[in-house]
Amino acid sequence: MKYIVFQQAQFMFAKTLPKVTKWIFAAQTKLLTPRGFDIATHFTPKYNVWDERVCVVPDADFFRCLGTEKATDAKETRKRAEVVTDHIDKFTEAGIMLKSGHELEADLIVTATGLNLLNNFPCNAMGITVDGVPYDAPQAMVHRGVMISDVPCMSFTVGYANASWTLRADIISSYVCRLLSYMDTKQYTSCVAERGDTKPEDASFLGLQSGYLRRAAARMPGQTRTGEWAMDQSLAKDLLKLKLKRDAKLFEDCALKFS
Repeated sequence: MKYIVFQQAQFMFAKTLPKVTKWIFAAQTKLLTPRGFDIATHFTPKYNVWDERVCVVPDADFFRCLGTEKATDAKETRKRAEVVTDHIDKFTEAGIMLKSGHELEADLIVTATGLNLLNNFPCNAMGITVDGVPYDAPQAMVHRGVMISDVPCMSFTVGYANASWTLRADIISSYVCRLLSYMDTKQYTSCVAERGDTKPEDASFLGLQSGYLRRAAARMPGQTRTGEWAMDQSLAKDLLKLKLKRDAKLFEDCALKFS
């Protein structure tokens, strides 16, 4: 629990004081890297902390690899690992040609950029129609990060981008089970989140500004910044919104309509 609390506090601090958080990260990195290492080039991104996902280094072992070690003959030193920060120009027979003109030789290349999300979130390739009208993600809104507006009896699971993915998945599973139990008790057979005249606001998906999310922004369902139509990336807010309320407050005093 203490790690969850620490991580959530760090995220909120980063969003509230981005410049201070960026300075703290840079200062900590400087302490861990070898003397004279070019932190400004290699470990100072243009974006703020938690605008994109943060890479965690347990026990700082990665930074220790940036130092030097004695060669086998103990007469000279050599680098154990090297970081190169640049833009890729093209692939070559030997490896990768960078825009700076430097060629990186490589036995193996792992591609980790250029991710594109599928269309029509969260249905993607699954076709859904409601009263003969096909579901179109950009025309819909997300209700509590669990249901899609005006699509009855459908829920989906999206975890946290700033914490354990399954942490939010557990909360959603509990919420859906309570919803089904409530419907069974009331003998309802249908549940739908009706958006009414609610308008989407400029709120980033998953609270991040990663390239793959910005490229897909126009193809995603809308949401608001606060309230029941917001998809929060906060454990505290989700506990209050999805778990700690009584059934009457959770299911009756909201946009959910039952029949």
